[in-house]
Amino acid sequence: SLDIEEVHRRIARFLRIEPPAADRIMDAYRGAEPGASASDLLAAITTDFMYRRNTMQHAVLQSATARAATYAYVFDWKAPAWDGLLRSPHLNEVPFVFGTTRAASGLVGTGPALEP
Repeated sequence: SLDIEEVHRRIARFLRIEPPAADRIMDAYRGAEPGASASDLLAAITTDFMYRRNTMQHAVLQSATARAATYAYVFDWKAPAWDGLLRSPHLNEVPFVFGTTRAASGLVGTGPALEP
């Protein structure tokens, strides 16, 4: 439940950029998600920086040198665990890949959508 000024400061510090650059990033994310809260914006920006950017860079490099096709995916299902607080945490897709959502209920939650 952060306010927009605090998120702006955190983004500038986290990305090691000047405030005008943080403004442009915040504006772009707000434009893409107009109803997002300040905390949601922080989660989206830091997630993209930490995970999506690196994954896509890795996929591009792999595709440039691989002899077979390269694939990447985005798993953005919002987990109901902890009232959705974690959104779609890192590795949240693994229980779905292996059919172990029941064993991972602490991370993914419970409910009919998770039944095999």
